[in-house]
Amino acid sequence: QNYSLFPHMTVEENIGYGMKIRKESKADIARSVEEMLRLVQLEGYGKRRPDQLSGGQRQRVAIARAVINKPMVLLLDEPLGALDLKLRRQMQQELKRIQKQLGMTFIYITHDQEEAINMSDRIAVMREGRFEQVGTPNEIYYHPETAYVASFVGDANIYREAGKVYAIRAENVLMDGEEACIYDAVVREKSFAGGQLRIVFELANGQMITANRYGIDAEREVGEKIKIGWHSSCAVQVAEDKEGRHGEAESR
Repeated sequence: QNYSLFPHMTVEENIGYGMKIRKESKADIARSVEEMLRLVQLEGYGKRRPDQLSGGQRQRVAIARAVINKPMVLLLDEPLGALDLKLRRQMQQELKRIQKQLGMTFIYITHDQEEAINMSDRIAVMREGRFEQVGTPNEIYYHPETAYVASFVGDANIYREAGKVYAIRAENVLMDGEEACIYDAVVREKSFAGGQLRIVFELANGQMITANRYGIDAEREVGEKIKIGWHSSCAVQVAEDKEGRHGEAESR
């Protein structure tokens, strides 16, 4: 988490270091550094040194120092991990804009599944050092190949029936009064998760099913008996487990 900044250099000098090594003009360096400072919202910090910055600010300097060189391929290993949620989302959009504007390939490593879905054109889900599945965000989310991928990316229920394994997204679980509600269930838990209600049901066979619902279902009580279900098109058959495969993938 030290971001490998040069402690004896100012923010401006850190960001412009690559251009200086390439012997670009001072005017070009100054103009590009100013642009990068605006990009990472650090205007007015150019004369400070790394030890005068917060962790999030140092992270932004490291991003600016890498992006200013406009490489063909940029490797980012958890680049936004030290930023608060609001700034993290802003920087996600800025990084996407930079990538598209410059035609630059980003190989982006993150443990934040939402960030991966939002930022990538192509995702590789890794497990124990191997690729479990490689595909577009849509493929990874809606057509997971294994139970591991389904449960790792987003909220998915792993449901077993007649020797088969299915993944059902929590937002696709239906309740009393809606079509396809054929399973007897009991409400075991409920919690408010900012704009939606998270309800955990226990089926008659002991399997647990989670539903993400909106506030209209707040009257559901723990212990209440209910019928739930899902449309067959929302139940994606997946492999119980699968050995990862070697290969190459990029997030662009």
